[in-house]
Amino acid sequence: MKLLYSLWTSVFLFCFFCGEAKGGQNPYEELRALKSEFIGFKARSILSLDFELNEVDSVLKNIEFIHKLAKERNDKSITCIYFETLGHYFSLRYDRVNGLSTANHEKAVQFAEENSLVQQLFRQNFSFGNYYYTYFRYADAYRYFRQCLSILEKLDEDKIANVWQYYLTLSRYFFDIEEYDMSSQLLEKTLSYNNKLAPRELFNVINTLGLIALNTGKKDEALNYFKKVLTKSNAVLDSAWMGIAYGNMGNVYAQNHDLNKALEYFELDYIYNSKPSGDMISALLTLKRIAEIQFQQGKLREALANIDIYLRKMEKKPIRYEGLVQAYDLKARLLDTLAIEEGQLLTLKEATKYNRLLSTFHSNSSIEMAKLQDEKAHFDQYYSESKKYKRLSLLLMMTLGIAVTVICIIVYKKNKRGSQKLGVVKVEDEEEYCPLVILSDKRFHSDDAGKQVRISLELRQLLGSNLMNNRNWEKFKVAYLNSFPCFFSDMINKYPELTDADLRLLALINLNLSNKEVADKLSVSLEGIKKAKQRLKKKLNEHIYL
Repeated sequence: MKLLYSLWTSVFLFCFFCGEAKGGQNPYEELRALKSEFIGFKARSILSLDFELNEVDSVLKNIEFIHKLAKERNDKSITCIYFETLGHYFSLRYDRVNGLSTANHEKAVQFAEENSLVQQLFRQNFSFGNYYYTYFRYADAYRYFRQCLSILEKLDEDKIANVWQYYLTLSRYFFDIEEYDMSSQLLEKTLSYNNKLAPRELFNVINTLGLIALNTGKKDEALNYFKKVLTKSNAVLDSAWMGIAYGNMGNVYAQNHDLNKALEYFELDYIYNSKPSGDMISALLTLKRIAEIQFQQGKLREALANIDIYLRKMEKKPIRYEGLVQAYDLKARLLDTLAIEEGQLLTLKEATKYNRLLSTFHSNSSIEMAKLQDEKAHFDQYYSESKKYKRLSLLLMMTLGIAVTVICIIVYKKNKRGSQKLGVVKVEDEEEYCPLVILSDKRFHSDDAGKQVRISLELRQLLGSNLMNNRNWEKFKVAYLNSFPCFFSDMINKYPELTDADLRLLALINLNLSNKEVADKLSVSLEGIKKAKQRLKKKLNEHIYL
């Protein structure tokens, strides 16, 4: 007896320790064999499986392995994945947006920013956006999805592992918020990885292109896309996607008001997706469409039976709220039409409840606000960068200006010394020309200057500006007086009736500029200058010898 007892004890201990050894194997151990860029994808799939097999507390303990691996490898990218996985854990545990999940996603983004992990910054913004998207918080998702696309523009997308999988989710999101152009662009990018796409990923791309065509009124094009999905899914015997293709073809016929044809395709969808290899959610969505058509055809009892199946089996998650609202609304109308009072009040209450929940998650106005905030953030960034470049440009221009001025001074001094040695400068070169003499000259319409007048470098530079601008004119007057100290005072004392415009013209004439040059400085036509001179001559007629 004792021998038998010892034998049973040994067997029990053997099984216990074997079980402990087996149970002690952390599912995340297989991450050791992977490169950093692939760890995020694998960790996400392990987490989903771990939730199915173990208690939530055990799952949380298992995740700590990722943190330990990050320290072992001294790899900050894996630390980001650790925070990301914690974010996924709490969202799966509570099946809704919650503070713990949000905080860990924020940590992942912040850690990537602080450590300049550009690839991880892209992934963590995507992961944060997808977290909100999963729970129907489209407006919250918008900011993070836009941010990850902005980061991707500056990155070589070849450095992003499985980048097409990101494109697929992003394209579906932008389709859902009806930004069809952006969705199409992302789908085209996804198709450029055609040789890497799994069959279902390819079906998804083609199907979404078909939905965009259908929603933009291109029904024939949409039908061709859905037929292509049907052909390709049939080739690999994928009953779920065959059903989806049939269902979307039914949507095309429904839009064409061919209800019998639409119902035929919807029923095919339901048959294929009700199989064990099908997609039950897709089958239930199709059942709701069947009920809607049956209601239009007057098949009220059949419609009520189908909508009850839908409401009983469809998951009550945020992403299903819109469908639930439609289903409860249809049931209320069916009960009212059939004069069935029992259940009417409860149905209306459920419809109101899910409609209220839906409005808190998916609001067009909140999405528009998110778009405006995103545009403002881009503008602020652009403005900040442009200010930085403007300051840099101004500094360069000032430096260049100082350098040119110094060079000109050096050249001027050198030439002056050379001229003094050669005795070139004569007194008559420095003479001041009387404007009355120039005006009285019968050749005042000539475009060629008769004599050259020596003026300062500052005055020559100011001649290049528009003298009709008051600020430029005031600067010009100050520089002009350095070369011709008594010019303006003499003119005003002799001719008090002269206006500021007259003085502008006389100052330029005194520099012996041609009519064309004067016209350029004052931004008027050549004929205008000639007429202005004529008027000036008439005003000074009694003082000038013609």
